Amino acid sequence: MWWENKIMRTVRVRNAQKPGIIGNLLKAIGDAGGFVGEITTVRFLTDHVDRDIVLFAKNETQMESLLEIARNVPGVVLLEVRDEVLEMHQGGKIAIRSRYKIETLRDLRRVYTPGVASVCLKIKEDHALARRFTAIKHLVA
Repeated sequence: MWWENKIMRTVRVRNAQKPGIIGNLLKAIGDAGGFVGEITTVRFLTDHVDRDIVLFAKNETQMESLLEIARNVPGVVLLEVRDEVLEMHQGGKIAIRSRYKIETLRDLRRVYTPGVASVCLKIKEDHALARRFTAIKHLVA
């Protein structure tokens, strides 16, 4: 696919509410070899429009060039550049949540100490039980 092995950034741009301005921006990006993904209208006012535009480039150098082009299109203001891939991975992308409601001390004791100790001892006796009593079967790495 065209987007494979590309870097991605989301830019927030503000363009004057005049015909052709956003088209000029997209053409300039395309002429420089950049690819455009999703375009989301964030704010639509009488004098301007704010949009999030996903840009794809083959490397950081090309991405910097695309950003510079965006800064220089008449009628367009580059408000923000976000690396949403890094944002999504901050703090890890997987959360661990209980599969059961824990409302009482009894519930907690069954899923944590001392209940978990009995499960650990069974797994110690028979390692194959780890797939049944842990999340191992759901994990890739």
